[in-house]
Amino acid sequence: MANRSGEPDKMRFRGSHVFPAHGKWYFNTREGIDVGPFDTRGEAEINSTRLRLVLAKIDDPELARTVISRYTEIPVESHTDLRSLLMYVAKNMRVEQRTEI
Repeated sequence: MANRSGEPDKMRFRGSHVFPAHGKWYFNTREGIDVGPFDTRGEAEINSTRLRLVLAKIDDPELARTVISRYTEIPVESHTDLRSLLMYVAKNMRVEQRTEI
């Protein structure tokens, strides 16, 4: 698997990144962030793929982390297709500008 721009090489392990916990399903990102809960394993797997497709379009690492940590806040109606997900991210998940003093 290719690294994102600026990421160091990491050792990758084959295996499932979807896992159960407390009666729900989650998935783990390469950043080490657990995303969920989802009711079924299938939902976790589908959402893992959706998130991966969204992240492939994001060049800003800070925005990528914001999207990962807030992914489950995205309304269901925005999950109909990749374009809808990207539009929601663009409108609602901007990284706040920091000002230096």
